[in-house]
Amino acid sequence: MSAEEDRLARAGDYVLGLMDEAERLRAEADMAADPAFRADVEQLSARMAALDDTAGRDPVPDSLWAAIEARLDEQPADHAPAASATQPSQAAPVVDLAARRRAG
Repeated sequence: MSAEEDRLARAGDYVLGLMDEAERLRAEADMAADPAFRADVEQLSARMAALDDTAGRDPVPDSLWAAIEARLDEQPADHAPAASATQPSQAAPVVDLAARRRAG
């Protein structure tokens, strides 16, 4: 994986809240010191926020969520999110897709 791909993957993990607390704190320090990483986080966060814009739309049917979850369960273990993921900080807006699903 190239350095750029690594940076984008880390930014994605941060935006999606998949980092444990130590990783999250390191990422936040890196955002303060690395403009490229900060820009990646901001861009990914904006893209995820656009996906989360559900105002005025019908809720996603349970059958679709079941299909999504089934496909996620089929993913290899190296693609699974960290089991100890913590809440993201306030440094960047983060889309919590699971919370949106629970809210209906």
